[in-house]
Amino acid sequence: MIYMVYISKSTGELIWSFKHPKAPKDVLGSIAGKEDSLISGFISAITNFGYETIGDRIQSMDFMKIKMLYRYVMIGEENLLIVAITDREDIPATVWRIINSFISQNQEIIKKMIEPLLLQPGKLDEIYNTLENNFLNYLNRYVRKIPQIAYRNNQTIIIGTLSGIISFFLMLLVTLWINDVYGLYSSGRFETLLYVIFFNNFLIPSLVIGWVTGFARGALIASAFTSVVVIVSLSINFSDVIFSFAGAWNIGMAVVFGVLVVAFIIGAAMGIISSTFARMFVESKTLIPPPLE
Repeated sequence: MIYMVYISKSTGELIWSFKHPKAPKDVLGSIAGKEDSLISGFISAITNFGYETIGDRIQSMDFMKIKMLYRYVMIGEENLLIVAITDREDIPATVWRIINSFISQNQEIIKKMIEPLLLQPGKLDEIYNTLENNFLNYLNRYVRKIPQIAYRNNQTIIIGTLSGIISFFLMLLVTLWINDVYGLYSSGRFETLLYVIFFNNFLIPSLVIGWVTGFARGALIASAFTSVVVIVSLSINFSDVIFSFAGAWNIGMAVVFGVLVVAFIIGAAMGIISSTFARMFVESKTLIPPPLE
């Protein structure tokens, strides 16, 4: 979640600040409790120091629980410094995409805040409140609606693993039904049977794990556990196919080693598919909600 945002001029003069009402108490106490203008001035000084000493501006600072992200954005004729304080697990590119989109939609309002002396008395407070409410509502669009899988933690990994296993067994029933109705194994159409198994029992569970888990690291872990169940179950249900293959190639008990190799490859493949799907379609498009109280 984006807990705080500071928009200031390059000189450090604060224009607008946002504080999420559900930000962690320790973050609110240590950062939000300070004078906003002092914080924006300090951050501006840090970025300018980096630029003057090494010729480049600092883009982020990592702490134990949060990240501080920095970026300059041109609004009108002003080069404004944007500082975002976010959860450590949020992807910076996603954070900036959200902030840039919001600024683009509210650019005219922000322009008015750059020169507050030109506004009527009391108008600045009204603009502040409007912008804060707009941003809070905007952030809520990027939080997953199911709270049990919105956080990138062990609970989500467990739910992702269970969802992968359940989807696998459901699709295994479909695979067995297809094999029985169309006689894929009995008619020697092994290639078609393998395609059906791959699609139903590897690809679909991997996508389910990726979507439910919602973050790449968690999807990898969930896929590793799920792949063990997948390989054991398929080996039991299609043991006649495996031993028939071993007999045809005269490899005997070496088939066990072959199954282990295939299991490793399939487990890795499931992990790659699920983590890639999670990263592209969930993690890069969402924010972690504020911690539960």
